Amino acid sequence: MTFLEMYNRTLYKLFGNSAPPQGAAAVLYGTNGIIDNCHRRIQQRKNYWFMEYTATIAVTPAVESYALPTDFKEIDRCGFRPYNATTTDYETPLSQMGAGESFSKFTNHLDVADYPQYYSIFNNQLYLKPIPNLAITVYLRYYRYLARLVNDTDEDALCLVGYEVITNLAAAEYLEINKEFNESQTYLARANDALEVLHKEDMGRRRAEILEIDYRDF
Repeated sequence: MTFLEMYNRTLYKLFGNSAPPQGAAAVLYGTNGIIDNCHRRIQQRKNYWFMEYTATIAVTPAVESYALPTDFKEIDRCGFRPYNATTTDYETPLSQMGAGESFSKFTNHLDVADYPQYYSIFNNQLYLKPIPNLAITVYLRYYRYLARLVNDTDEDALCLVGYEVITNLAAAEYLEINKEFNESQTYLARANDALEVLHKEDMGRRRAEILEIDYRDF
């Protein structure tokens, strides 16, 4: 369902065939409007299968920190994996350093190695330890935020499978702003019902991924 279609659906939930009051469009529609913010808030509360993504980071010798993708939310399983161009295989996935460990694992905070072993994240920057002294590629698997809704035709996986969550949340928030609390609770309950359906689909898709692992009889 496109951004415009979700907007029209929300209007119908709120006003039926009646014309919306002046100012409703400005509050509901557009980037950072209620609908767009509900779309983002759903992603903030949970990681869904459609938020999984991969990227690569080109590592420069003797450089410790690298910018993460602008849509980065958090690390997915396996996280960061350095690629060994000589063996054409992946090195052991990097281990995350805990708070305050950035330098304590090393005798010298400028320790270098062919491949890093640990990482930390601060201010959307990736820090590698020991500092790699080879030009390598690090493969990143992470959860990302979907792009903000801007244009009428904008549509993504969340809009397709979660439009009932988005539109009911948007209706509930609009009614709450206008002090119509009882009706707001009705739409919030509908949003929670739709959210449960979305959660079940997410679980089913992740279970399907697990079942696709090749079986080996050792």
